[in-house]
Amino acid sequence: MTPEQIKKHKEVIKWFCDNPDKGVWRKDTPTNDWYIDNTPAWYKDYIYVQKDEYAEFRKALADGETVQLDNQLEYDSSKLKTWIEVDEISDHIPVAHYRIKSDEFKFKVGDWVYCTLKQGTTTLRQFKKEMIEWVNIYRLTKWKPKENELCVFWDNNCDEYYIGRYEALCFKETFGDEFGNHYRYLQQKGDWDNIAPLEFVQTLRR
Repeated sequence: MTPEQIKKHKEVIKWFCDNPDKGVWRKDTPTNDWYIDNTPAWYKDYIYVQKDEYAEFRKALADGETVQLDNQLEYDSSKLKTWIEVDEISDHIPVAHYRIKSDEFKFKVGDWVYCTLKQGTTTLRQFKKEMIEWVNIYRLTKWKPKENELCVFWDNNCDEYYIGRYEALCFKETFGDEFGNHYRYLQQKGDWDNIAPLEFVQTLRR
């Protein structure tokens, strides 16, 4: 490893030495996607960030997004948070104090978002118009399906919904005939028009 590599990646290298089983997030160029590297070579021109609970914000800073820190020491629901921009992440500050600054407003009605209070309590909700003001009290993060997560899939102009795991290949499953035979249909995840978290099922019962 060259001195240039150590100088550029020293914080991530130090963290990885303490957490060798976790791997790091790596990006080969600014336009590439992030992926997990379990055996980093610490190339000077690559981008690496720690794969810890702050990774979302570390990656956002590396991608040129604006990360903000709420500077109220204690949560008080009667006060609005005051957000300040930061250019580095401190693991001495609870993760719930950080947020990625909205581009004007990046959520639309119907999106699924995580709502996190300063104490760390998180709920998953479907975004509604009246929730626009919540950015002053909650940290809102758009839901994205995780590998192997149980999700609801459906196509436009169709009233049938399927539950399956979000992965390279997702399954449509149903009990097809009067004899209770179980049919499984293999379907590429890209073939679905819509995907939502499992909580979406509750909205279908209303």
